[in-house]
Amino acid sequence: MSSNHGWSPLTSGGLFWLIIPLLLSILCYIVAWRTQRKRGPEEASDHINNLGSMTLEEAYLIKARIAELEFPLIFSAATNAVFFKAEAIPSIAKLVSRAAQRSTPRNGPGATPLDLLGRPGAPATKAAIDRVNYIHGFYRPSSKMSDDDLLYVLSLFALEPIRCIDRFEWRRLTALERRALATLWKALGEALRIPFDRLPSDEEGFDDDALKWLSELEVWGREYEERHREKTPESVFLGEKQLDAWVRGVPRFLRRWARGCVAVLIEPGLRQAMGIETPSTLAIVLVQTVVSVRKFIRRRLYTL
Repeated sequence: MSSNHGWSPLTSGGLFWLIIPLLLSILCYIVAWRTQRKRGPEEASDHINNLGSMTLEEAYLIKARIAELEFPLIFSAATNAVFFKAEAIPSIAKLVSRAAQRSTPRNGPGATPLDLLGRPGAPATKAAIDRVNYIHGFYRPSSKMSDDDLLYVLSLFALEPIRCIDRFEWRRLTALERRALATLWKALGEALRIPFDRLPSDEEGFDDDALKWLSELEVWGREYEERHREKTPESVFLGEKQLDAWVRGVPRFLRRWARGCVAVLIEPGLRQAMGIETPSTLAIVLVQTVVSVRKFIRRRLYTL
């Protein structure tokens, strides 16, 4: 008499039929989730176009999706690197260098870009703006911090995340997404009392056209860089200090190689102004390969 233990989910066949439906369910969930995320911007675009103008709250929600869900790594890195790029301007480098050499801050805590880009009208966002205006009040009356320098830094905050996402991510930002970021930074510039009189359309007004404001700001910022960016002892000091901070977690015997890889990510003109060595061909090939592979993988996953 043969013994028949019957079907068990722990047998190889039973385990197979348990795993396959589970994997298919996960796959369907991923596809549905990504489809919903891709529909989100389109639905938001239709809604905003119907309204005719974008509110700060709508711009904030689009920014939050970009910065927190879709491109958190690149958005954060680009925003945090703004001051590094600004330090290639001698007047900014001199001011930051003095602050960096002090052992303790003089004016208390400041505010991060993340604080400033909080939900519009929220108490925390208002408090962050007030703190920055308070700190600026120590430097602007004495011309240690010029309106042009502030406008240039604002241009970097508004444009660097867009540039870096376009350069390092699997897709470029849409006009709607650019408009949202421009809307937020334009409003923030006004709250920080940064004049836009250097922009051609300032006198006649931008008529709620944030993209026009962003375009003119980009042209002005590029010209400002060309006129003022140069290598100074302060910029070299700050460049070395920042590079050391970026590679601090790397084992000591790999730090020189890591510095070369970081240098690949820095545009040539900025490298020269900050006194950073030109990276080796091997480092360039390695970093470009990693960036390309990352783009490919993210594109495949997103379009799954």
